Amino acid sequence: MNTQHLVNQQVQESTNLEKNKDSIFSQGPTDTANSHTHFIRTLERDHDEFRRLYQEYRSSLTLRERKAILNELIRGISIHDVIETRYLYPALEKYVPSEGKISANKARNDHEEARKLLKKIDQLADDNPSLPPLVDTLMTELETHMREEETNLFVKLQMALSPEDAVKLGKDLDSARSSAPTHPHPNAPNNPIALAAVGLATAPFDKLKDLGKEFTGGSKETTQNPSTINNSGL
Repeated sequence: MNTQHLVNQQVQESTNLEKNKDSIFSQGPTDTANSHTHFIRTLERDHDEFRRLYQEYRSSLTLRERKAILNELIRGISIHDVIETRYLYPALEKYVPSEGKISANKARNDHEEARKLLKKIDQLADDNPSLPPLVDTLMTELETHMREEETNLFVKLQMALSPEDAVKLGKDLDSARSSAPTHPHPNAPNNPIALAAVGLATAPFDKLKDLGKEFTGGSKETTQNPSTINNSGL
C-alpha cells in the first residue's frame, strides 16, 4: 500500500467519522410524523439502521472505523430499548389484551438479555478479541427480536389501535428519544414511569461519557428493510 493511498484512506475516515456527531437515533423520521403508521415507521427505521451498521462493522478494515460504528450501535440500541420499553410494550398490553401481555413480557426479557450483552461490549477494549464474537451474538439475537416485532407485534398493534391512538404512540416514541440514555443499564426497571426517572438521572452522565468519542451518526435516511442479516460469517 503506497503513501498516497494511506493518506486518501485517512482523509476518507475523517470525513465519515466525527467526534460528538449527532445521531439519527435522537429523533424519528419526519416523512410520516403525523401518520397513524408512524409508530411502525420510526421503530423499523431504527431496525434498518442496526442492520446497516452491523454490516458496516463486519466489513470495516480499520479499528477506528469499527469503534465508531460500535459507538453508534451502542447509542442507537440503548435509545431504542428505552422508547420501546416505555411506550410500545405498555401499548401492547393495553390494546392487545389477550396475547399482548405475553408478547410484551417476552419482548422485555429479550431487551434485558440484550442490555447485558451490550454492557459487556461497551466495557471491552477496542482490540479485545472477544469483541467481534459478542457483537455477532448480540446482532443475531437482536435480528430474531426485530423480526418478531415487524411480522407480528407491529401488525397486531396497528390493527387494535384507533388512528388517533396510533398517531399519539408514534409521537410518544419520538419524544422519548432526546431524554433516553445512550448506554446500556442492565439494572434499569421495566416499569415505564420508573424507567423514565432512571433515564433522566443517567442520560446526562451517558452523554458526558460520549464527549470526544467518534460516531458514524447513522445514514441520513433508510427506506428499505433488508430481508435478512447474512449469518454466513457468524
